[in-house]
Amino acid sequence: MRRKRRRSVYVGCSLTSHRGRLRLEWRLAEADAAGRWRYAKWSTGDPDTPANRARWEPVRKLVGALREQGEDPLPHLARYTTAAQTVAPTAPEPTPVATPDGPTVRTRYLEWIGTKEEGAVRPALLRDYRRHFATYIMCDEIADVALADLRPLDLQLFQARLRARWSSRTGRVLSEKTIHCVINGSLRAMIRDARVEDLIVRDPFVGLTWKTLKPPPADPFAPEEWDTIAAWFKDRAFQRKLVWRPHPAFHAFVFFLRWHGARPSEAAALTWDHVDLHHGIAYIVASYHYGAVGEPKTEAANRSIELHPEMLTILRALRPLRPNPGAIVFPNLDGHRIRNATFWGTWTRCLQDCRIRHRGIYALKDTFVTHTLATAEESGEVERLTAWLVRQTGVRLDTLKRHYERWWPRDREAIRATYALLDPTVKGRNFPPRGGKFVQPRDYTANRKWTMSPSCTT
Repeated sequence: MRRKRRRSVYVGCSLTSHRGRLRLEWRLAEADAAGRWRYAKWSTGDPDTPANRARWEPVRKLVGALREQGEDPLPHLARYTTAAQTVAPTAPEPTPVATPDGPTVRTRYLEWIGTKEEGAVRPALLRDYRRHFATYIMCDEIADVALADLRPLDLQLFQARLRARWSSRTGRVLSEKTIHCVINGSLRAMIRDARVEDLIVRDPFVGLTWKTLKPPPADPFAPEEWDTIAAWFKDRAFQRKLVWRPHPAFHAFVFFLRWHGARPSEAAALTWDHVDLHHGIAYIVASYHYGAVGEPKTEAANRSIELHPEMLTILRALRPLRPNPGAIVFPNLDGHRIRNATFWGTWTRCLQDCRIRHRGIYALKDTFVTHTLATAEESGEVERLTAWLVRQTGVRLDTLKRHYERWWPRDREAIRATYALLDPTVKGRNFPPRGGKFVQPRDYTANRKWTMSPSCTT
């Protein structure tokens, strides 16, 4: 009989290598909601060489000592990093400068971030605040500017410095979306709270311009690809503690995403308390992300979803006889909620076995939306199906049009009538019908301008 391994109580710091760069890694004081330990990672920016390892060894010991005392090492580490290079721990102390009047961006952040803990914001949002400030803001000269003296020009120069900065992870310049999240997300959130407390009296974001942010295009699955994916999950056995057995919850999970337009985080947070099999409705009231259950992404995402008839059959077979309060509808192999980090390997293996081009699991929602829009165009019931699509997905109509403009239904007959008014020669020609499929054109040899080949008349 195998002896159960004792849980480690290690609270020090490790110096590891990631993509050829050294980084410090230590365990956080508290575990997540599932009881798993969480780790903090801080990149030094230096290549993984013996000289750099010896150079950062004193810092590793200092971080371990701070961790044993229960103190967060991130604010201390942010002082030793610049945007272009990392200052050695043995470097001479910088020349002291005059302290500005009032709190600076650096000192205000150390006070402000403490007010966002203990469930004040979503865990994923708190992670982004800490990462953006430690990686991009605290190591820049804007961190030493007093809040009262912060001008629009300071933010414009900070934006220009970020656009010229290279990412140590990708080896390319920072994307416009990353810069937008750092300045217009994390930094703006801190300055917004500072204006409420009268620490700053003017808006420093006035006149700040941005490049056009293009969202990634939708990439749905073809009908035959979805049939292959559904068959793979339906008949697949998965390994758990050296035992292979079927896991119907995975098939139900991907089927729910494909036919109901829900986000993966919403499906992972669904419990049997919010599923009404008698009326065929599922109520979306929560979202599971970054190890915590919280509110859905938007206010409109609190909605009721009409279930597919086949989904009702799957859920009736999956539902326990007497589910406990808060029981998960789609559990993982270990009985906990499905997380992106754990389900990613299963999803990747499915696409590889099915010989399907790799796409994220969010493509299942794209498949549902584009399939509904194509059906609306073919059937002519555009208004009814698009209104139903808004209720199912919880996404506004203008947002759906912006992301799925390529698949949005069009009135082919109205387009043909419009061009017939502009060009009289269009009246005798065929136009693509609903569904976008062209019919074979008529014989126009009467014009004597050209002659159709035999292959065109078949």
